[in-house]
Amino acid sequence: MKCRDKFLFRTVAETMFELEKGTYANSTIKAWRSKLKRIVTFFGELDIRDIVRSCILRYLHAHNDLTNKTLNEDLTLIRKVFTFAVGDRLITQSPVDGIHNLQNAPISCNPFTLNDITRLTHQAAACSSVKNGVLLACHTGLRKSEWLALVVDDYDPVKRELKVERACVVNHFKRPKTTGSKRRIQLSKTAQKIIENQLSLIFGLADQEIHITENDQKTRTKLTAKPLFPNLDTGKFYQKDKAIDRTFKSWLVAANVAHRGASQARHTFASQAILSGANLYWIKSQLGHNTLDMLYKHYSQWIEEDAKDYPNLIDLHFQKAANSVDKPIL
Repeated sequence: MKCRDKFLFRTVAETMFELEKGTYANSTIKAWRSKLKRIVTFFGELDIRDIVRSCILRYLHAHNDLTNKTLNEDLTLIRKVFTFAVGDRLITQSPVDGIHNLQNAPISCNPFTLNDITRLTHQAAACSSVKNGVLLACHTGLRKSEWLALVVDDYDPVKRELKVERACVVNHFKRPKTTGSKRRIQLSKTAQKIIENQLSLIFGLADQEIHITENDQKTRTKLTAKPLFPNLDTGKFYQKDKAIDRTFKSWLVAANVAHRGASQARHTFASQAILSGANLYWIKSQLGHNTLDMLYKHYSQWIEEDAKDYPNLIDLHFQKAANSVDKPIL
């Protein structure tokens, strides 16, 4: 390598990527590749020693059409490149220092109403696994990646529990990132009925072999088990999100339910559970969160049409107080 070449932004970025990619999940690396391509196109042939703070700001201005969330993710990668360069003593200070993340738009929360859930329950779908998986998520708060990775042995009908020990992201099985995400979900009677219905659909299907990447991103654990929500055409775990999304979208249309992403099933559980009066800490544990922050900020939405008649409840409460007052002595 020529002396000048080692100072090119492109060279530093590619070296950083090659040396650090082994410590991240496959889904993260896949996202990095597309983002680095955009970043290297802009900075690639520049000498990293000549890149100053205003260059970073020009990058943000040139890509103003991207969402703030995407730009913040780009900034994270750009920071990594310059931190790597500082560590290799190619530069003494990162030009990204002092540049703060942009404010993100609030996460879209568009849960299903009770009427929506009723419509979906009574509407057939092109693949019943997708239908049952989404409905189970509405009643448990499972992530899409979590119910896709479930196996039959995760279900305990006696304890009415469901183990969540893995996720399937971009056709890759991995362990949950946080301790809270690895959990046992308590099942309602409706949730249990959905699982029992699904079990009748997959009776006789063969076990499948999968390999799960552990959190060290190096160890791979083999598991042979029957998928709980397989592609019923193949009997195997779903391999492509597009096939699921296509089935999900057509199912919503047939049920005359407004379109939204399948991830809204998780928001639905959080929102409807709060409306039901369930304990917030129980809801938090079902979702796999360690604190209530995410529940407050992102996962719950007030659903006016499904809310209880709170003015009437308050009125009844005050009436109880009024009725308990002793009548005056005449």
